[in-house]
Amino acid sequence: MRKFDRVLLTAWMLNVYDAGITVYATQVLRAEELNPLMRFFLDSNPVVFVVFKLMMMTLVCSILRRRFELYAKKTWTTLTVITCLLGALAIYNSMVLAALV
Repeated sequence: MRKFDRVLLTAWMLNVYDAGITVYATQVLRAEELNPLMRFFLDSNPVVFVVFKLMMMTLVCSILRRRFELYAKKTWTTLTVITCLLGALAIYNSMVLAALV
């Protein structure tokens, strides 16, 4: 597995983690989703929320993977920013979850 693919997988797994924490916090701890689009899916059904969130991240990852062949440096920069933001979001959500529990 190439380094690029490992970083893509890391970003995807951080997204899975974020989805899990969001569902737990909103369903069990009665927290509120601030993103209006994701709140719509979460209010309709948590499974729909998770499927939509994972489908969107899968789409982003596949676009980045295809772009990598043509624009390696720009794609690396984009992937690095996405992964760092998802990592920061995971840390933030974990801290909020710890405060709610």
